Amino acid sequence: MEKLYEVKISSQNLHDEIYAECGCSPDVLLDGLNITDPGPRLEGYARSLARSKKMLQILTCAIDVMRNRHKNGEVYYWVLYYTYLSPQAESLPNTLNLLSEKYPMMSTRTYYLRRAEAIEVLSSLLWGYTSSDCENILDLLLPESK
Repeated sequence: MEKLYEVKISSQNLHDEIYAECGCSPDVLLDGLNITDPGPRLEGYARSLARSKKMLQILTCAIDVMRNRHKNGEVYYWVLYYTYLSPQAESLPNTLNLLSEKYPMMSTRTYYLRRAEAIEVLSSLLWGYTSSDCENILDLLLPESK
């Protein structure tokens, strides 16, 4: 997922720009310490970056829950990682090769099935369990104690 790396780069750019313009770190700016008027452009950029970081934290948390709580979470994690989260984009054959190191015999058909399942589970974690359609996912993530 390129956005994750774009946010990290944007964070460093923001830090450098704030330091150049204000002579202080972004923490000082964002906390409102020692800065009376940071300027609307820089302030808007800082707020946007803070929102992006929070959204990425939510996504990371949802991925961790899926990976650790779902019975197929580890497979789903690696399918999503090699497809969307890896720093470098991979072609389908390369993705299948990387997955075959962990999960032998993963065909193209199985890959697409696991990817769709992983996206459905992750989507449910991000958007909540508000419909009865999600009961089977809840049962997989939070099985009742017997």
